Amino acid sequence: MLNRFCTYGALLLLVSFTLIACLPAFGFIPAANGLAIDARNNTSFFLDNEGALWSWGTAFGSSVIQNKPTIASLTNVSAVAGGPDYCTASKKDGSVWEWEEREDGSSSWVQNPVLTNVVAVTGAVKRLALKRDGTVWQWVYGNQMKWAPCLELADITMVGANCGLALKRDGTVLSASSSANGSTWSPVSGLTGITAVADGWGHFLALKADGTVWAWGRNYFGQLGDGTDGTEKSSPVQVINLKGVRAIAGGGNHSLALKDDGTVWAWGANYYGQLGDGTDGTGTSKSSPVQVNGLTNVVAIAAGANHSLAMKEDGTVWAWGANNSAQLGNDSRINSNTPVLCFTSDTQTFKDWPVVKTDVSLSKEWTVKFNAPLDPATVTDQNIYVLDNKNNRVNVGVAPGTDDQTVSVKPPASGYAPATDYFLYLLKTVKSKVGNILPEPIKMKFTTQAQ
Repeated sequence: MLNRFCTYGALLLLVSFTLIACLPAFGFIPAANGLAIDARNNTSFFLDNEGALWSWGTAFGSSVIQNKPTIASLTNVSAVAGGPDYCTASKKDGSVWEWEEREDGSSSWVQNPVLTNVVAVTGAVKRLALKRDGTVWQWVYGNQMKWAPCLELADITMVGANCGLALKRDGTVLSASSSANGSTWSPVSGLTGITAVADGWGHFLALKADGTVWAWGRNYFGQLGDGTDGTEKSSPVQVINLKGVRAIAGGGNHSLALKDDGTVWAWGANYYGQLGDGTDGTGTSKSSPVQVNGLTNVVAIAAGANHSLAMKEDGTVWAWGANNSAQLGNDSRINSNTPVLCFTSDTQTFKDWPVVKTDVSLSKEWTVKFNAPLDPATVTDQNIYVLDNKNNRVNVGVAPGTDDQTVSVKPPASGYAPATDYFLYLLKTVKSKVGNILPEPIKMKFTTQAQ
């Protein structure tokens, strides 16, 4: 069986196998490609396997908005925790750094003088840190705000991003309640064999080893996924019509699940299109899972307040939902109810094709010719797709051409916009009948004819 993890339930954690073997895997474990994503509130994060941290949306808990993915000056990052007014990161050397904005308008990363030997940090509102000795520290609010040991959390393998749930190594779950001295933790009854946890704004998710998902808490928008809405549940109920799940994520009032087959499913609030099923607005919330449009081969998911992220095995990151703070990373502020490409990692850098195709028909198909026979099974809309000049996906049709060396690109049902630039993306997974045909991914610009 595939390992089953939570992705928004926690951190962007990059540690060695030796470390994982002897310490709790405190949160998100990178996908098989060594890359990781996360989302907090109105911010999105990407962490590569060299410790480079990228973000877009509301920057590091500040009022600054980044329209496109921007690399942080901090290097060798192992994890990041971001809230509405702060951002904390841990580095591979065990140090902890916090984003500081000063009255004179300057800002920078400042090392925390108290925390050392930290493996990872997590939290969207509350904050927790895991040290190398296996102890968990928490940020205590009150008259004396400080980091202090959390003695109740021992033998922990995962903590929810909002620090509302903790998963123990024996597969049982602890739930947090706030106090002046931090959080107190108590067992969640009726849950055993749990492999991952996630939490939203008052709703909670747990993934069992058998691939089923269980939920409890607030349910105003159907975010528990049991076919009902409006009624809170104090005890876990099973999410209906959902099996074979390998990862879960909790947004503000919506939920995500990644299945073993690489598809993504969503339920709950959908006013901003955060479910990704092509609908949005009042009355479009879903109380049972629906499939996110156009996503396959996904290896990781994450959820912010009102937006969602998915990373495919090729390293590309896709986003949908609210975009008021540019959290979709596509250089716009327009919400999207279907996934748009927002980030291309170093493993998926597209080479610009030197020839620009011009005068493409608004309503007729056109073809791309290769120098070798193609494997028709790889000519799919997941390996070949079109984006407009705002990085929004265009619903074109992709199919093998009339001979075995061409690909047919059919226009969207409503046609292309006239005199507009579009981009055709071809992944390395497009192959010939004898193997690889593209040494690197290709991006081809084409321009449509005037009206």
